[in-house]
Amino acid sequence: NVGLSTGDSGINREAPLVVMTTEVFRNMLYDDDNLESLRGLYAVVFDEFHFMNDPQRGTVWEESLISCPMESRILALSATIANARQLKGWIDSIHGPTDVIESQFRPVPLEYYYASTHT
Repeated sequence: NVGLSTGDSGINREAPLVVMTTEVFRNMLYDDDNLESLRGLYAVVFDEFHFMNDPQRGTVWEESLISCPMESRILALSATIANARQLKGWIDSIHGPTDVIESQFRPVPLEYYYASTHT
């Protein structure tokens, strides 16, 4: 019941649940031939939503969110988004009432390590 679509390749793309890159989803939204397959789309989960701030790839997240069917539920995930309340206001204006769910708990601690060959 699960498919995968990365653009170049895919497995079971007609499954009820398809995991895909944001670029593939955005391209589906812009392709009239795919509009029928998006009818009844229950939910879209965007992982790494902080990429929306990325100068090179951010527009893909923005365009996907703006073009996402109004009846679809949206879940945007990010452990590092700094302006969640501001983003909520923007999403409110596009898709209606939005909730922000925040947690300081990190199941996998964020740790930084540096290595050098120079001593």
